[in-house]
Amino acid sequence: MRVTPLKAISFVSLSAALLSSCSLSQYAAKVNGQVITQGQLVSELKDVASNKPFVAQIEKSQGSIYGSGAGTFSSAFTAEILNRRISVTLIQQALKKLHLPVSQSALAVAYPEAAAGFGGATVFAGFPKNYQAQLVNDTAAIDTLEAHLVGKSLSPTAVNNYYNQHVGAFTEYCSSDILVTTQSAAASIAKQVAAGSSFASLAQKDSKDTNTASNGGALGCGLLSQYSQAFGPSFAQEVSSLGVNQVSSPFQGSQGWYLIEVTSKPVVPETQAVPNIVTQLLGSAAPTKLADYVQSFAKASQVEVNPSYGRLSLANGQVSVLPPSAPSAAAQKAFFATPS
Repeated sequence: MRVTPLKAISFVSLSAALLSSCSLSQYAAKVNGQVITQGQLVSELKDVASNKPFVAQIEKSQGSIYGSGAGTFSSAFTAEILNRRISVTLIQQALKKLHLPVSQSALAVAYPEAAAGFGGATVFAGFPKNYQAQLVNDTAAIDTLEAHLVGKSLSPTAVNNYYNQHVGAFTEYCSSDILVTTQSAAASIAKQVAAGSSFASLAQKDSKDTNTASNGGALGCGLLSQYSQAFGPSFAQEVSSLGVNQVSSPFQGSQGWYLIEVTSKPVVPETQAVPNIVTQLLGSAAPTKLADYVQSFAKASQVEVNPSYGRLSLANGQVSVLPPSAPSAAAQKAFFATPS
């Protein structure tokens, strides 16, 4: 889930303790007459907030999801959740108009994809069961429309066939590096490794890679595509040429001279590879086609957002809910004084 930067809101509390039964039934948004109630929005916010490991992941990079008052959520986080619900509702309505049902096959593919998109399988399992099902249904709807737009199949058979035909692409390389400034220094270390010295000990003693030296040079594990993105194609090629426990000859990289040791080569299980496989099967043009279609569908639709939660924007090729500005103290007082 992409979450925008957050700012606190104290005007519209999204705590069930502060929202009356009357206000819970009122609309948060309307999409072609289909109502997303405030109660549904509160329920989704609570489902997200109940998963503490997932919240911790969000807050690590984005800041608190909560508002200034007890039991409240920030306006930006609330707008993000509402925006996602509006977007999925538009997609579901588009599928109905196109007479495209979400199949059981699509749901089967969507489960591992949803789990990966919401923190990984372990974190995903921390959501309430009903919310897990909702997220899987959301993902399946998105996949179904996207696959239709590019004329591709996302059946479990198609996913399995791709995995079996490209298993090498899902092999992770766990490696360690030693970085030095000169070719002669690298050659000296290579001789010591060949004579039986520990690669990890030499990395701790001699490597100039400040990110890995203290940990024996350990870079971690990644696909070759990830190595290529992080270090460049030539670095990835060196890694791919090595067997387990094999050390490369010294080679020059962007930061100096390297030696690489591959410590293991685990294969990513198919269930974990599904998100990457879906991306490959649909092709690079699919996200743009989906975004363009949804925006076009939204422009032809009647979408109304309760001003308490912000306003709808179709700018920059995206459907988004822009959170409201903080209201005045007088407006807050008037809001809470209004009987239901």
